[in-house]
Amino acid sequence: MTSEPKPVGRGGRQPPHEKNCTLIRNDIVIGVRNLHKATGDETIEQRAMALIVTEGDLKYRRKYAKSWRQ
Repeated sequence: MTSEPKPVGRGGRQPPHEKNCTLIRNDIVIGVRNLHKATGDETIEQRAMALIVTEGDLKYRRKYAKSWRQ
């Protein structure tokens, strides 16, 4: 029985485990906010708010909400 080889990063090492793989990137929130301002499309705001609410960590949820309001 053979198993699939694990992906190998540069230098033959295993890639590091993602520390914050579930966090939303703040620059993406800001980019979506700018898109909303440019187009005035309310569905963009609704989807962004829905995405922000999915963040499990209250600290980051507040950070993203603040970035949206700026």
